[in-house]
Amino acid sequence: MTSYVKKLLGFGTPRPPTPPPKLIDSWRDVDWNTLDALKKDVLGYSTGKENAPFANIVMFGQVGAGKSSYFNTIDSICKGRFAARFETGESRSSVTKWFRKTRFGGNNGPAFYVCDTMGMEEDQGLDVTDFPFILDGHLSDKFQFDGRVTEDSPGFVPSPSLGQRMHCLCYIMDSCKLTMISGDTQTKIALVKDLASARNIRFVILLTKIDLLCPEVARDTKNAYRSRAVREVVEQVSSLTGTPIGFIYLVKNYASEKDLDPVMDALALTALRQMLWFCDDILEESDDE
Repeated sequence: MTSYVKKLLGFGTPRPPTPPPKLIDSWRDVDWNTLDALKKDVLGYSTGKENAPFANIVMFGQVGAGKSSYFNTIDSICKGRFAARFETGESRSSVTKWFRKTRFGGNNGPAFYVCDTMGMEEDQGLDVTDFPFILDGHLSDKFQFDGRVTEDSPGFVPSPSLGQRMHCLCYIMDSCKLTMISGDTQTKIALVKDLASARNIRFVILLTKIDLLCPEVARDTKNAYRSRAVREVVEQVSSLTGTPIGFIYLVKNYASEKDLDPVMDALALTALRQMLWFCDDILEESDDE
């Protein structure tokens, strides 16, 4: 066979490497058919404790990462329709300017509050020195962030009860902006984690905007825990923050949808149910003490 014929047939021509598959085996078990059970666990939640009738989950994170969007997602699930009660949007500074405690579902809703805080910018916004006051329950609902928190700040609670303390800490992170997390921000996250750990409060990360990471997730949200691209980002987040992968959850928030999506609901509720279980652990330990 002449070299000319070999060239025509492709002999000796290196083949391009086969790209890795976009989808892998699921690394977290999610039963997409148990949405009713998830709703029952979350929307029917109760602490069962007279000295702490409500569990408290506090959320913080990057500006624009999706804290308020997650609030709207949970609010939408509770109401059974798309809701936009909380202000969202891209901004260079935090949209949230106060400490806000939200109970979804009104007075007859589940017995937990999700607490919103200012975004954590590198040079402004929420400061690490404010966190002991937040975690220990010293801030009343609608506490206005006007400078650093002190005992003389309006709305400061001097002797918070167990039911006013925080029982779970959640960091909201934009999965598409890992490269924008500076060394100073990483240090802040580590310091806040240490403050939570000293109080035995569990630290959880919610990764938002996962559909922008992978076309397979954008096509079908059920691929969230099967996407190779998403898994790689989760591993980066785990390494970046020192957080075990088991404490990192994926979320796709509602934005402009007119109808609810049971798969998006399942992702949001799976993360929230786990946070509530962590709250239960803290409350049980408080009883033992």
